[in-house]
Amino acid sequence: FRSPILETADENLEAIPRKQRRMIRQGIKYELSSKIGGVESLEEFYSIYARNVRDLGSPVFPLTFFRALMDNFKDSFILSVWKDGKMVSGVMTFVFKETLMPYYGAGLKGYLEFAINDFMYWELIRYGCEKGYRVFDFGRSKKDTGSYHFKRHWGFEPQELNYCYY
Repeated sequence: FRSPILETADENLEAIPRKQRRMIRQGIKYELSSKIGGVESLEEFYSIYARNVRDLGSPVFPLTFFRALMDNFKDSFILSVWKDGKMVSGVMTFVFKETLMPYYGAGLKGYLEFAINDFMYWELIRYGCEKGYRVFDFGRSKKDTGSYHFKRHWGFEPQELNYCYY
């Protein structure tokens, strides 16, 4: 799921389907804010991510793995979302040339009613626009899964990835 990042924030917002724009505006209405951070944001982000992954019944990579990612991918960063002075969601994002690739993201269950994840990805697109990035790569998802439909609601069209192996 890849899409161009347009020239202005308004153009990017208009490119998002109406129902999804409504969810973004919910986050704005609830006075969410976002911050861009580096390794200094990692432990707080990891706390949210690890709780979320455990709740889904999956094993969690150790904090040292995430620290190594940020140390080795110098352009990586964490966009965090805040409600009433508390980090409530975040996404570790990697950069390749002009492409933003959100990869590890999570939010606190108790705050989902505030559209924290919708707001988070909007803020990442808006940030990308402001910094001159040209492509937003939402990553891959298995067809007909929850993440697949979430990405389609943003107006992203799936592009089939062909794999070759020996």
